[in-house]
Amino acid sequence: METWNRDQLYAEVWEQPLVRVAPKYGISAVALGKVCDKLQIPLPGRGYWTKKEFGKPVEHLPLPPGRNIPVVQRFKFPQPQEATPTHPSSPPEVPTDPEYLRIVAFESRNIVLNKNLKWHRLVKESERILKRAGVDVRGILEPPAYGEACLDLRVSKQSLERALNFVNAVILALETAGCPVSIEREHETGAKIFGRRVRFSMAEKAQVVGRREVKEYSWTRNEFDYKPTEELEFRVGDYSNGQRFRDSKNARLESQLSECVAGLLRKGRACCHVSKARRAA
Repeated sequence: METWNRDQLYAEVWEQPLVRVAPKYGISAVALGKVCDKLQIPLPGRGYWTKKEFGKPVEHLPLPPGRNIPVVQRFKFPQPQEATPTHPSSPPEVPTDPEYLRIVAFESRNIVLNKNLKWHRLVKESERILKRAGVDVRGILEPPAYGEACLDLRVSKQSLERALNFVNAVILALETAGCPVSIEREHETGAKIFGRRVRFSMAEKAQVVGRREVKEYSWTRNEFDYKPTEELEFRVGDYSNGQRFRDSKNARLESQLSECVAGLLRKGRACCHVSKARRAA
């Protein structure tokens, strides 16, 4: 067993992304991120490496003095022997397609949520529908299943206005970029990005606050009581497979507005490339 070298690890995670540092220690990037959290090592923010690659200004956070840092041990992982290259390796090529350049430009912007902006028509209509909607067992609003088009917002009454303001900012940013937003099949919200439709939605977590046993005939089942947490999540793509942006202890979702829009653009670019590859096959 070995003890992590805090100063060395700090230098490594700011020199290259976690996914490149982690194999050196035989763990995943997620596990390495948790180690950094325990050792109070700050990590580069979202979009840091892309901005740095294109020579844009980035913020390099200093290593703070540690306070009550636990002793974190790891298994000694043998370092792989690097083969001597016969030819000097060249750096990976940076994409130059217009879609990628637009994404980088979005990630370098700081889109600030302005609550005074006029609401998009889809946001106004969704507010009207959701304000008179009922709630499910978790306290989350349930719009009518049929008949009325409503944005895909799965939030509580307490978080409704905040969710509407956020999704309004996303829609306005997308449509300014030439990506129209529409609703299909009552609630499926999406934008047409680089010729491909990309879904997005918002959701709120609910936590269990109570449990009780309910007896029915000869058997007993559990029923749970829930309470919405007011922690919001922006989802890119469908529910089973997509990128997630969430409220955290250090930052609310509003501070990630630029990254959310860029995430949608990245998804559209990826779908476009997959479609081209299939046509070429």
